[in-house]
Amino acid sequence: MPYVTSVERLGYTRGHSEGREEGRRTEAESLVRKLLQRRLGVLPGQIDARVGALSLERMEALGEALLDFTSVDDLDAWLRQH
Repeated sequence: MPYVTSVERLGYTRGHSEGREEGRRTEAESLVRKLLQRRLGVLPGQIDARVGALSLERMEALGEALLDFTSVDDLDAWLRQH
C-alpha cells in the first residue's frame, strides 16, 4: 500500500468535494434548462448564456422561480435582479 501524505490526502479530499459540487451544478443546470425550454421555448442566446453562468445556489433559486414565469421577459427580469 503506497504512503499518502497529509497534503496528498487534503488534495484528494478537496478535489473530490469540488468534483461533487461541479456535478451537482451541472445536473441543476441541465434540469433548469429543460424546464425553461418547456415553459418558455428556445431562449435567446444572451439570456441562455446568463443562465449558464449562474452558480449552483442561483441555479437552484431559478429552478423554483421559473414556475411563476410566463414569458422570457420574466426570466430576463429575474436574471437582472439576481
